[in-house]
Amino acid sequence: MNRLSPLDLLTLVALYGSALAGCESEPVDIVPLPPTLADMTVSGGVSAPPPAGATTPPPDMTSPPPGGAGAPVETCADQPDLDALATEVAPRLAASCGGAACHASGSPFNFQMPMGVDASTSPFSAEQATALLDIIRGDVTFGDPEGSYLFVRATDSHAGTTYRPGSNDAQRLYDWIKEGRVCTTSTPPAGGAGGGAGGGAAAGSAGSAGSAGSGGGVSPSGRATEGFCAALPLGDPLDRPDYYEVFRDEVNPILTNSCAQGGCHAEPSAEYGFWIVGEDDPCSVQANFITSQLYINLLNQLQSPILTEPINPNHGGYMVFSRGSSSPEYVVIKNWITLGAGR
Repeated sequence: MNRLSPLDLLTLVALYGSALAGCESEPVDIVPLPPTLADMTVSGGVSAPPPAGATTPPPDMTSPPPGGAGAPVETCADQPDLDALATEVAPRLAASCGGAACHASGSPFNFQMPMGVDASTSPFSAEQATALLDIIRGDVTFGDPEGSYLFVRATDSHAGTTYRPGSNDAQRLYDWIKEGRVCTTSTPPAGGAGGGAGGGAAAGSAGSAGSAGSGGGVSPSGRATEGFCAALPLGDPLDRPDYYEVFRDEVNPILTNSCAQGGCHAEPSAEYGFWIVGEDDPCSVQANFITSQLYINLLNQLQSPILTEPINPNHGGYMVFSRGSSSPEYVVIKNWITLGAGR
């Protein structure tokens, strides 16, 4: 099997630049792409640009039939309840774990209480709760308590913790993590009402009698990432389906939970240009996939910034992956990089 070549990397960079160019103008007015772009593969070059005036929507973004609504779209985002953390969850964590011999501030453990907090602190101030949230964020997968290291470790009966399975403390922590990921479902509005063959999506104009609608082609998220969908087909431009699926199903949730947070990498102005969109619609996943390629070191995979920065204790003031290179998140991303480099 051929390894990923420098030419492949240059192609990804070129495609990334093209995608970014599609995100610059506001509002975004996207011209749908011809179906032949769905079959574009990169092997030393890119297929010719679409013909001017093409109006056929790209794959997976087809406009709904005339007069009919599109398929329901679910959008999820992390929204942990800071008030509940301050008044209910954090005080119990401090009482159970914040003793001087355990996870008090200044202890040798990665998980420790914020400065100024001890086992008797109740309730936490908003600043203290925010500081604790920053500390535990890398150990929590909101919406999935059983997959969250914080919950698993708290309930394993180590060192006499009060978080016995089935206890009130354990249940409240479970509920807070479970409720911290909020999903909403929306149905795109019906296409243009014209009598022609192609009623457009919500972003397209309504067709006049006997004419076609203009076709929408915007992402379900409605964010600037829709420019990526105009510039690239969904999936891996280098035709590595397994590599892309692992990113979509395993790596992207890690990045959105760990990096796409306010003040970190959730905005286009994020430090080092590492912008992760905290949504899971196809276009946002595609945007995050392309961005991630630029932070992989093919010559020395373990020195890839997407691996080294989350375990750097000076990255944002703490290690995002709190157990370093033994963190499950680190291992998932490392194996994903290896999979892609050895295609």
